[in-house]
Amino acid sequence: MKTRERLGRIKEAKFDHEKLWLARDVVPGTELDMKIVAVCQAKDPKIYVQGAMGAIIDLGEELAEAIRTGNAELFRQYADAIEAHKRHKPVPEKLRAAIIRYCIPSNRSFAMRDIHAELKRRRFVIDAALITNSWRIVKELGIKTIGKPGRPRK
Repeated sequence: MKTRERLGRIKEAKFDHEKLWLARDVVPGTELDMKIVAVCQAKDPKIYVQGAMGAIIDLGEELAEAIRTGNAELFRQYADAIEAHKRHKPVPEKLRAAIIRYCIPSNRSFAMRDIHAELKRRRFVIDAALITNSWRIVKELGIKTIGKPGRPRK
């Protein structure tokens, strides 16, 4: 998925974990990603997710309703989404993912110096380019910040 398309999907994501998964490029970015991931996690014996079996039940009910109403398009959408998951090769955006991870929950304000301290703790090299990129990413994601970009006035 291209960066602009991924950024649009990140902005549209309802939950913070979806934003993080899209930034890490774990999922290809289809509309059915979270349903497919939930079903895969429910059937993986190494992963225990509370309420994951509900995803399988929900999927079954959705497919049963599609069969009852004759909605073959839903099956095509699932087939396309599953194929996209199979051929997906992740190319994560590490800086964007680190900023999103630190800024959870997204309903409060963050100081950029705290974000940069977190990036330094995560072994990012803090230089002028990273500072500029982090301001750009924070602005693109709509994260509320305390302070203004640039050097403080004396």
